[in-house]
Amino acid sequence: MGQLFRELQRRNVIRVAAAYLVVGWIVMQVVDVIGDAAHMPEWANSFALIILIVGFPVVLFVAWAFELTPEGVKKTSAVPAEDSRTAQTGQVLNIAILAAVFLLVVIMAWRGLAPGSAAPQLAEANVQEQAVGAGDASRPTPVEPSTTVPDQSIAVLPFAAFSSEERDQFFADGLTEEILNALAAVQEMRVTSRTSSFQFRGEDIPSIPEIAGLLGVAHILEGSVRSSEDRIRVTAQLIRASDDAHLWSQTYDRVLDDVFAIQEEIAVAVAEVLEVAMDEDARTRMRNSGAGNLEAFIAFREGQRIWREYHATRRALELDAAAPYFQRAIELDPEFTEAYILLSDQFAHEMISLAATAAPSSLGGSTVNQFDDAAFEAARAEHARLLALAEETAQDNVRAAVARANRILFSEDWSQAPAVLDLIVRQGNCIEDNYVDTFLTMSAASQAIIDFRARQLACDPLNFVAWNSYEDALFSMGRYEELADARNRRRELGLIDPDISRNIYDDVNLLIAQGDYEEAEQRIGEPGLNAPSRTFLRLKLAALRGDREEAEFLGAEMLALPELPDIFRPIIFAFTGDREAANEAAARADTRPMSALRFQQIYEACTCGAPFDLEATPNLAARYREAGFPWPPPGDLHFPLKDW
Repeated sequence: MGQLFRELQRRNVIRVAAAYLVVGWIVMQVVDVIGDAAHMPEWANSFALIILIVGFPVVLFVAWAFELTPEGVKKTSAVPAEDSRTAQTGQVLNIAILAAVFLLVVIMAWRGLAPGSAAPQLAEANVQEQAVGAGDASRPTPVEPSTTVPDQSIAVLPFAAFSSEERDQFFADGLTEEILNALAAVQEMRVTSRTSSFQFRGEDIPSIPEIAGLLGVAHILEGSVRSSEDRIRVTAQLIRASDDAHLWSQTYDRVLDDVFAIQEEIAVAVAEVLEVAMDEDARTRMRNSGAGNLEAFIAFREGQRIWREYHATRRALELDAAAPYFQRAIELDPEFTEAYILLSDQFAHEMISLAATAAPSSLGGSTVNQFDDAAFEAARAEHARLLALAEETAQDNVRAAVARANRILFSEDWSQAPAVLDLIVRQGNCIEDNYVDTFLTMSAASQAIIDFRARQLACDPLNFVAWNSYEDALFSMGRYEELADARNRRRELGLIDPDISRNIYDDVNLLIAQGDYEEAEQRIGEPGLNAPSRTFLRLKLAALRGDREEAEFLGAEMLALPELPDIFRPIIFAFTGDREAANEAAARADTRPMSALRFQQIYEACTCGAPFDLEATPNLAARYREAGFPWPPPGDLHFPLKDW
């Protein structure tokens, strides 16, 4: 045993072990300091420790089996005893160990005296002294944190019970814990633990900024509970520590029938509000929406999420699922203009859907269902009522103009449209409304419209609907390269239409517009594209190439589809150059309500200029004359079979 120990000494294994332990300790201290400053995950320290532990036997093995010589590293067994330099290496290791020990002492002394290191001790130990009583001289003073306090950080102080009943104190503590749990579930929010925050109980506690400084948070939530017979009132308020400003306050009155259910309900409500109140981006979106009530904005935001998803996918969720949230937002804030506008969209879609059944039409040998006039008029009345309220409650001219544009679009008089749209395009910022975009696609394409849609996109770069509107504006101006770049940027952000067929269709339509027919032909053959879209795109290519026989064959195939909307039939005839049939199909579609609005859907699909003569559609012609909109629509790719 003694011989083994002497050999370990000779080979410097013991010195290497000592040096490794000291250096390892220094590494752990450095990781701890850097981890706090860089907000590294909690497992970073554990990971560093595991690496050091795994490396320890490896280092000892290397020290035992190898020796550092002037010629480099050699196996110890291959170095003659008279040539061994282990003694010199041992002296170097002694000096290195002493230097490392000195450095370790310096680091530990610095950490003990650094201002930032006092805060955790105060939060966990000295905080207890402040609850001793009034006039306690040992109460700690706030210290400057060593790192920046995150905006999304909060401490929930124990809610005060303002009555002598013991049940109220139990309720208050339980409610506080429920709020802590609800906030802890909010992504990216840092919440102080119950152990730390519950030390600030009672009347003799520091000021809010002092408590926030001790706990290292940017916000404090405090509240109270008071009961009377079978009712309970809970008051909560959020305070920003930097300036002691009250960001939000709310009172909840409840019948005290199910204590746990009430605690959970209030906790969830508070967490939802605080997630917005503590997030500057969310507060900006709230201001842009025109909401004057936090809880109203939260309800609106959920409805808006469903509304956006519907318009992005047209299949993921039913639009009427958003209605209860918009109705709740209006109930909480009757002046909430945008809630009225987006709620009206449900009835707009209902009118559009009913208008498609307004008159018999031959669709592949069948006729459409009987038009429900009563349902159409009921939807029209509710749509008009909501838009009137939106215009009445609008806080500025732009929001009022958005509501008015919606009303005009669904009316039979578009004479005011130019002035209203001009105001929106010039002054509009952060507007969420798809019917303004619909109107703009019919007006003269311009750089001003592209700039307007770019401003809307800048307000919310992750808004799929805003991206689509911006891309549509580029397409209508024939700026196809910019459109391709914009589409790539959108997809890089993860904003991809879940409908694979529609993704392929959009890409092929762009390739056709760019004149890349060969690449378009290849993409048309991709399996994700649905059959009607594949036939339509092949028809479009055949028509652009002037292949009448192929175009007429594919056109007949399209016309035989039972699900083909009547407004798309004129396009088929336009592609094949049958002007008379195109005019007849357009005239039939024009007899239905809101024909001008419904025809707007075909212009981008056609990119053929005028798919029919405007004189064949008196209702559409009247609306276009009133608004001064150009005819034919922009974006003509010049189909050789079409001679008008």
